[in-house]
Amino acid sequence: MFAASVLIGVLAGCGDTVATGQSAVSEATDAAPQPAAETTAPPATTPTKTLVARPAATPKRTRPAPASGCAAVAGARVLGSEAPYADHPDGLPLTGGTWSRGGEKLAVQRPCTAGRLDGLNGTATLATLMWSAEGTTGRWWALALCAPASAGTRCVVQDVLGDREPIQSVTIAGGDAVVVYLARTEDVPAAGVNLRRTASYHYHVNRLKQTSFGDQPYTP
Repeated sequence: MFAASVLIGVLAGCGDTVATGQSAVSEATDAAPQPAAETTAPPATTPTKTLVARPAATPKRTRPAPASGCAAVAGARVLGSEAPYADHPDGLPLTGGTWSRGGEKLAVQRPCTAGRLDGLNGTATLATLMWSAEGTTGRWWALALCAPASAGTRCVVQDVLGDREPIQSVTIAGGDAVVVYLARTEDVPAAGVNLRRTASYHYHVNRLKQTSFGDQPYTP
């Protein structure tokens, strides 16, 4: 019986030894240094450039060049020393090529030219006008000399033709103005024409004066 007790004691002692060894191994394993955790740095970020759209350049406004020559006649001021222009000493301002008041009307006509006239500096513009009155059959064509002035274009009437003698063309040749218009002999009534007249005008003493003319038969 003593021997059995000793055996039990020995077995109990061996069991304690194994358990203690296992605990030591476990603790040693737990205490082993662990490798440092790898940390990944965030990638460097490149600053983003913000593109700002520049406003479009505003185009500079340029004033249109003032009309000149025949194109300027439509807005000219017309003066003259002969009737009916003499009744308007301040001149007749044209708008779009016409002026009208109280049944009277002045209108720019198609024949027009620009060039050099002897005795006159610069380029001269020769325009044609027609005066009419409401309720009448009268039509009076006129030759006007136009030039730029401080307040626009100024046209001065040089010659007023007879009733219903329409101007067909105006040119400048040899330094003189050449005007072709329809006329009549004395035996033809005012409503008719039977001549094509070519007249020359020379500039002298601030005015165009008719110096010569030639007639050819004309049949309407």
